[in-house]
Amino acid sequence: MNRNNRSSSSQPAARDVPTTPVAPEGGRPVAPGPDVPVPPIAPEGGRPVAPGPDIPVPPIAPEGGRPVAPGPDIPVPPIAPEGGRPVAPGPIMPPAQGYCRVRFLHAAVGYAPLNVVVGGRMMANNLAFGELTGYRNVPDGFRTVVVRSGNGLLLRKNFPFKSGETITLAIVNAPSGIELAQINDIPCQNVSRSLSCLRVVNLIYDSQALDMNLYDGRTVFSDVRFKEATPFKTIRPGLYFFYITPTPLEADIETVEDISSDFPRPDVLVSFAADIGERSTYTVYLLGSVSPDSILKVLLVEDPR
Repeated sequence: MNRNNRSSSSQPAARDVPTTPVAPEGGRPVAPGPDVPVPPIAPEGGRPVAPGPDIPVPPIAPEGGRPVAPGPDIPVPPIAPEGGRPVAPGPIMPPAQGYCRVRFLHAAVGYAPLNVVVGGRMMANNLAFGELTGYRNVPDGFRTVVVRSGNGLLLRKNFPFKSGETITLAIVNAPSGIELAQINDIPCQNVSRSLSCLRVVNLIYDSQALDMNLYDGRTVFSDVRFKEATPFKTIRPGLYFFYITPTPLEADIETVEDISSDFPRPDVLVSFAADIGERSTYTVYLLGSVSPDSILKVLLVEDPR
């Protein structure tokens, strides 16, 4: 027993020896060495990235787009909506101003020739009673209308002129002097090639309602009041004789034809002849006064179509 103990104690003691690292299962042995920085490993499916200094990365275009090179901030022109055309940048311009076509008629009994100024612009110079100017363009909006005669200022009024309208402004008698009567010059529509159009405007200040009749006694226009413009009616080309009489008379008619016969007629205020051409538009202006010392006047105007 003592012999065995001696034999065990006589073996030399073990020394601390470095152990070679063992590779993981399935791997290759790794030789020991100094600590070396390990380069970054690319993600699965990617390519290795070599280490280097920090470098700014250019912006990446969104999916489906093209790469965008970095650069200074540059203003971008506006992009037209889908389906539209590119719009070049530029100053904001106000919308184009429209115009109203207007002409003036002197229908004021007892007044000398008139001068008419609209917005500082002369529209009529020395306009006598019964005279009508041509059409002039007046910018859209409210404009000051000034009417003068040799005796001084007769009328100053702020009047609305509407873009696209064609009107006649008649200067007529009023209780306190004169006033403006607007007549809309709406063209005659849907007329056949062989017919023309006719209407009447009553500008006789002190008259009752009036009728316009043919020589045969038929009524063309009935119950026309002061400052009233009738609708257009069709009329065949030819020479007509009309009579202006007080209302009422026979029933109205829609189409005017020259059928002459002897019919009894009421008191006639004024009569006139009208030579109607083809495819034309006519307006009959009744002017003057029904007082005994005044004379009624008829102005037949062929209007542009």
